[in-house]
Amino acid sequence: MKRCQGCGALLQIEDKTKSGYVRSLEMDLCERCFRIRHYNDLTIDMRRAIDNKEILNKVRTTSGTIVLIIDILAIEATFTEDLIETLKGRSVIVIFNKLDILPYNTDIDRYIDYLKETVSSRLKEVRIIDVILAHKYDKGFKDVFMDVIKGSAIKELVFIGYYNAGKSTIINRLLERDLVVTSYFPSTTLDFNEIDLGDIKLIDTPGLIYEYHLAQDVSKEELKKIEIAKTIKPKVYQFYSKQTYLIDDLCYISLYPKADKASVIFYLSERLEILRIKSENLDPYLQRHDLRLRNADIQEYDLEDKDAEFVVCGLGVIATKGAKSLKIATAYKTTIYKRKCVF
Repeated sequence: MKRCQGCGALLQIEDKTKSGYVRSLEMDLCERCFRIRHYNDLTIDMRRAIDNKEILNKVRTTSGTIVLIIDILAIEATFTEDLIETLKGRSVIVIFNKLDILPYNTDIDRYIDYLKETVSSRLKEVRIIDVILAHKYDKGFKDVFMDVIKGSAIKELVFIGYYNAGKSTIINRLLERDLVVTSYFPSTTLDFNEIDLGDIKLIDTPGLIYEYHLAQDVSKEELKKIEIAKTIKPKVYQFYSKQTYLIDDLCYISLYPKADKASVIFYLSERLEILRIKSENLDPYLQRHDLRLRNADIQEYDLEDKDAEFVVCGLGVIATKGAKSLKIATAYKTTIYKRKCVF
């Protein structure tokens, strides 16, 4: 059976509403991939169609070297127990992707050290062949990657990672052509997709699904807004009393200063709007504008006089300095990770 070169789905001519539909079985791209590539239009939303356990079970049946692609803003959410169990005893090449989105003032060495420490602490029973840093402006990426596997007996590379980590983009860079379809829509790749790179077989796999992630629930229009596609320009606010910051109708953060002055820094998509209001005016504002955040999922934190960063899955990073406590609310149930300041 022939598969779509873009997403790996089996091609079929019976049902337009299902994945893999083509008008003719002689076509190489399914209708869905064709419209994503040429019109950036998602005709079939497959965000709920991916089964992590099924994908990882299939990965376990492969014998090749694993290439684990990690979105640098999602490393905390990457290492689930199922993924760690799948990688045990395997040889793995780790690629930290999207370094180009880091703010210009980021201490790169400190951030990369944090990434590597996280990998080594979570993948203790894995043979790490190498760790590669990737960004879209690096024209020498293929040479670096091929140097890693040169002289080895590697004949099969299995690319895995969570959706939008950039697996398909990395494969296209190795192929030096846009064969695999890429987009900001989650779950663009739908099935295992085998591609030849010389005498090495590359296997692209569907992006794993985060358990609680904003991209799972927002609209297609909001997906575009929350995508961080360019270098992040941090937005810094100082506050002297209880303040709340609304990020569109997706999230708000209420902060309580521990001293006369504190600050909050947002590392988000430039398309998102931030509105600052007094915390006591929050509920009336939400009611008056009938926002989803009226029924938000709220998580509260006591900072114990320590600065911290909060990774809001699917949204970005929020850093606080001088805050005594805070609460973060999201329109949909979303995993939030608290970490030390690494930006």
